[in-house]
Amino acid sequence: MTILASGTDQFVRQAEPQLTDSYGVIVLNGTGTDVLLEQQAGSFRLPGVNIPRFARPAEQITSVLRDKWGISTVLLFSTVIGGSPEQCQYAVLEASARCQRLPAMLRWQPVEKAGCNLLDREEAELLQTCIARACQAYVGVDPAPFSRLGWIHRLHDWVGSTIQPLGSELTDVRQLNGSETFSLVRLGTGRRPFWFKAVGHPNLHEYSISLTLSHLFPGYVPKILASDPLLNGWLMESGGESTLGDTEDLETWLMAVQRLAQLQIESLQHTSQLLQAGCRDVRVETLASLVAPFFETMTRLMEQQTKTSPAPLTREELAELARTIRNALSLCIEIRLPDSLGHTDFNPWNALVDGKSCVFTDWAEAHVGHPLLTFEYLAAHLHKSCPSLMRHCDCLRKAYCQVWQAVVPLPRILRSLQLSPLIAVYAYASSGQSWRDPERLALPRVPAHLRSLTRRMKKEADSLRQGGICA
Repeated sequence: MTILASGTDQFVRQAEPQLTDSYGVIVLNGTGTDVLLEQQAGSFRLPGVNIPRFARPAEQITSVLRDKWGISTVLLFSTVIGGSPEQCQYAVLEASARCQRLPAMLRWQPVEKAGCNLLDREEAELLQTCIARACQAYVGVDPAPFSRLGWIHRLHDWVGSTIQPLGSELTDVRQLNGSETFSLVRLGTGRRPFWFKAVGHPNLHEYSISLTLSHLFPGYVPKILASDPLLNGWLMESGGESTLGDTEDLETWLMAVQRLAQLQIESLQHTSQLLQAGCRDVRVETLASLVAPFFETMTRLMEQQTKTSPAPLTREELAELARTIRNALSLCIEIRLPDSLGHTDFNPWNALVDGKSCVFTDWAEAHVGHPLLTFEYLAAHLHKSCPSLMRHCDCLRKAYCQVWQAVVPLPRILRSLQLSPLIAVYAYASSGQSWRDPERLALPRVPAHLRSLTRRMKKEADSLRQGGICA
């Protein structure tokens, strides 16, 4: 996940209505010779599906086709007619096997006839373009490896040869997420599943981070069985079929936060390796160097705000906030907590639990820096997504800090805890790339998001000043 473009921001999230997205679907057979069409009143069109907005298109579309049409598919890529996703979205998929009992209105048609049969000329042209793209052969490194027909079968063969010596055999393949450049696939075996994950831009660094974490901390992340540097992909064992977000059992949550602290402590001697692997640098000194340019950008973005509510922060308020953050960072330097591995998107759904064991996954937002920030991100998710557990937040924080007392005296931990809510929001906003990217800043949602985060910083800073902690 990219921090500032995420739709699940743990600091600022606005309620969204229950909306759906419509997709036309281009379902090809494995050789690209046949396509699935919908017949209506003697004419043909591309069939369509509706899926929940903001959900994973690959998972939702393939689920509809599997459950309602009886067809097992994988998403190859998405495209549009009309130049914008708000107009006509289309998903191109490969059927892993030809279904003999289709819904009454669906027909397999040879692609050379399908273009002529389609009533909509734009759809006919799109179909030919998508077929050529899906059938394109590449020599060397493929820039869009999961957009080609047959990739799921190649993956099936690779995984099968890897897990056969382990006494496992593939029984089920389900795509949970994906596009032409990245993929997340659950591989059933009749026993414990395996997972394949491949990453593309802008999360290419997750590949090297995941391999490094698997090597350095094998007990805290899913075990990697094999990797493919050409795909930036890796095959891993399941760390558990349930996530921390699936349970309200306090003992399980206590175990998870203690495991997090133990992982961070074990990482203290490996921060250079972690930075080299691609972890984001949110060390206090680095954050301090960003204060001036970050607030220069925020001053401009606040002045560009057209809405009157909530009110934009003034230049004076932003200058005072910047001073408070600098002072808080200076206090962090004095407290001298060691830098550790952290996770800027640490939430209950990337902690996999299995009995008394817990491993952590989805490390695209891994960082090196102030250790207590990661717990603050979890606490923010508790507030937004697990409100029934909020009454246990102090208990969880105490259990987390008790583990840290093995290496850091309690008074220093307690002083850091006072500062970490403010530093966590600032690190979350300033360590991303959105505020430095003119193209992203041209999108209305990104400046609005940054302004909301900055208002949250002010709230935390005001609390510190009122408590006499940070002038």
